[in-house]
Amino acid sequence: MYSGYPYLIRQWDTYLTDMGGLQYGADLRWNLPLRGLMAGASRLNQDISAHGTFVDFFNPSNGIIPYFESSKADWSNQFFAEYRRGPLTLVTEYRRCLRDQIILNNTSEDISDVRAWYVSGTYRIGKRVSAGSYYSHYTVTETFGGALR
Repeated sequence: MYSGYPYLIRQWDTYLTDMGGLQYGADLRWNLPLRGLMAGASRLNQDISAHGTFVDFFNPSNGIIPYFESSKADWSNQFFAEYRRGPLTLVTEYRRCLRDQIILNNTSEDISDVRAWYVSGTYRIGKRVSAGSYYSHYTVTETFGGALR
């Protein structure tokens, strides 16, 4: 209740009293036949719902009314690989998170699609010194379908 999302929606006069649901996932890692190469994948599924109160910004004269929201789809996929050979380390990762929520008492749908990836490399120059670099990319696509009444 004291994390980013409940604080975020307070700007729209929405105050959550409870939030939670089933979460499950898996993480698999493989040490591949090529010496020093490891690859893996992770998956997280969530079925989240929340309750509270809000002021309907489409009709503020209604005053404070009960609020609920629930997820249609809420998951994350992540793929990663790491290669270590002598002083060289190369790492890459790709992640996609999709959150499709029915919000505002079943009147609106909010879809967030987050995609991110990076590649990095380091080279150990000496016992206590390494040099490295990375490149990353991050995109967020937000779709809001309001007033599904």
